[in-house]
Amino acid sequence: MAISTPMLVTFIVYIFGMVLIGFYCLAFDQKLR
Repeated sequence: MAISTPMLVTFIVYIFGMVLIGFYCLAFDQKLR
């Protein structure tokens, strides 16, 4: 089953966004304490 390129790009961007938000929340939490 082949995955189309736009879907793959969307998936990568989604994962990258989740990781970025996770790191941002972690840094904000560390700075808050």
